[in-house]
Amino acid sequence: MLPSSPRIALLACAVIGLGFSAIGRAADPEKTATLAEVRTWGDLLAQKPVTLQIKASPAEKQDATSVEKKPLSFRLGIDRTHAKLYGAVVLYCLAQGDTPKLEQQQTNYNDPCIGPFLIQIQGPLENERAEAARNMVMDRFMISYPIMVHCDALFMKPIPLNQKGSYLITVQQALGGDKVQALASVKVIVSSESEVLWTPWMEPNVDIENNAQPVEDYSEMNVVNPSAGIALPKCDGTEPIFFNTLSDAKHLLPEFISNRPDAGIQLTLKGKELIVMLDEETSIYFPDERFLTRWWVNGKPFLPKVKLPEGTMVKSRALGAADTRVKEVHFKMEFYPEVLGVKKGDTVGVQLLYCPRGWEYVEPPHQAREAMTSFASKKDAYPKLISRLSNRIDFIYSGDPKSIAQP
Repeated sequence: MLPSSPRIALLACAVIGLGFSAIGRAADPEKTATLAEVRTWGDLLAQKPVTLQIKASPAEKQDATSVEKKPLSFRLGIDRTHAKLYGAVVLYCLAQGDTPKLEQQQTNYNDPCIGPFLIQIQGPLENERAEAARNMVMDRFMISYPIMVHCDALFMKPIPLNQKGSYLITVQQALGGDKVQALASVKVIVSSESEVLWTPWMEPNVDIENNAQPVEDYSEMNVVNPSAGIALPKCDGTEPIFFNTLSDAKHLLPEFISNRPDAGIQLTLKGKELIVMLDEETSIYFPDERFLTRWWVNGKPFLPKVKLPEGTMVKSRALGAADTRVKEVHFKMEFYPEVLGVKKGDTVGVQLLYCPRGWEYVEPPHQAREAMTSFASKKDAYPKLISRLSNRIDFIYSGDPKSIAQP
């Protein structure tokens, strides 16, 4: 269970990862361990730990008050090795132990990360991916995040899968400079069958000032029922979830996207206005940056277009002077039945996914608009879940786009 308050001392901006000096087990690339499937806390805790003994900085060696610190250990796993197209697999990394403060350094790696480790992904279109990577080479800083003394921290990193076929995912330890060593790898098979796809709201063709309006104690935004763009909740893999006490070994690990609706998110429909009631506060500005949608027509999942239309532009957005927090959001829909292939009398289903950290497109990478900000407060020592699923609403289309639900 999550701790209710930060009672344990927090080390200020401890840095772990890309290029640190460490003593630990790092697998030979030709003898890389297999990343195991884990579903429960017991599965993850059963994995052989990677132990990193961080060398103390000169300042710490001179500090007579310093105490012996437990070496950091990390247990790694993946939620599944077979997935559907446009879904994701999730990597887990459980950190246990203490860490000293380290100096922040630069590295030229541009790979995704989980905790202190790099993730290398080789997909079905590897040549295309490699070319894109060469065009996006940039320096990036080492990962920087706080670790609580004598407290466990769980990292999660979803890997979106936008091609059918075989992916090879490798977790690597960066040793400084250009040196890396593989710790574990796994092959993931992606079928041609698609998930029930998540897609963002589309913006209506109006001025930005009309797109998000603070209205008393709720947020109101004009949106269009979506037609294109596949997206998933955003999670960069470096933001820890802290635990004073780990869950029972039989309990499931936190999920990327739950299959069960969350009682704390309730949808209702009035006319063409979709009302969301939350049990937690969210920003009053631009709620489309924190919600994804999925649709059904007569019980069959709606399959939006994968690629965005050519020339799709992202409008710049300006926040107000104060970011008011609310628990109620109203999406005023411009409803286009032809987009969903809906006619009068058809049953339409809709469900929302609340993404406190924002969302990002799965494909195509060069068009990937994402919610640019992590919405978890920097003062919040215990980051919120990656996503929360709403209830599903089903209604019979009235034939009138201005009042879509038949009485």
